[in-house]
This record gives sequence, C-alpha cells and structure tokens, in this order.
Amino acid sequence: MHRRDRFLVRVPPEPALAVAGDPGRFPEFNPLVRVRAGSGRVEHIGNVYHQVLALGPIRVSTRWETTHVEPRDLARDPRPAPPWMTVEVGRLPLFGTWISTTRYEAVTAGTLITHDLEYGLPDGLPGRLVDATLMRPLLSVGMGLLGRRLRR
Repeated sequence: MHRRDRFLVRVPPEPALAVAGDPGRFPEFNPLVRVRAGSGRVEHIGNVYHQVLALGPIRVSTRWETTHVEPRDLARDPRPAPPWMTVEVGRLPLFGTWISTTRYEAVTAGTLITHDLEYGLPDGLPGRLVDATLMRPLLSVGMGLLGRRLRR
C-alpha cells in the first residue's frame, strides 16, 4: 500500500529537519509510539532505531534503518543546500518491509515536507480489512498530528 502526506511548515528546512529527523522526538508527533532516547538521526546512513507502537495492551516493535539520503553528505555540518531526502526501511512483524521516504524542499513560505510510505499487509481479504479498519485510520491520525505539530 502507499500513502503520501505533504506538510507546509513555516520554518526553513534546517529547523524542520532538526525536529522531524530525530526519532527520539517522534512521540511528540504520534502519542501511540515510543522511541528510546539517543536513537541517532535519520540523516545518517546506517542509523538504526526501534519504535514501539502501543495500542492499549498491544505492543508492536519495529526496527528502522536509514538506507539512503540525498545528498549523500546530508549529515555534514554545515549541511548542503536543500532539497533533501531521507529513506528509512522498517521491518514490522506480520507486515513485512515498510519504506518511509521524506523530502524537504525550501519554498517561499518555509519548508514543504513530502512523506511517502510504502507498507505491507497480509495478502487478500485479511490485508484489506486490516488496512481499512486499522492502518488507514492510524496513519491518518498519526500524520495529522505530525502535520499540526510540525506547523507549530
């Protein structure tokens, strides 16, 4: 499955990436997730962090790794000029491999952030039901919160 979200935030790309690229801050955007502090930054190729989705008593742990960034020296200080992109690959129990691609573009009003998520589901009717009843609603809430909090 594929989901695309776009956010316009009224800050330059550097502070936008400073917040959105820190896995330790992800719970600020989505109260259903937990990430250990000190999980590194997504602009570093090879960075690994573990995210736990908490739905009541259910806990689903995922492993995410940054596999690609553009430009390749995105983590350099000072950072190269935008646009920037990070790609993280997640492994989720029962749901396979997920690919999260985030782009940061400088625009007149601040930064346009485009997030594409490719996610796996079980085959057939069970997968369609999980998508309609669980994944789409959770992603809508989580991405809505992310957009609102980034705008603030």
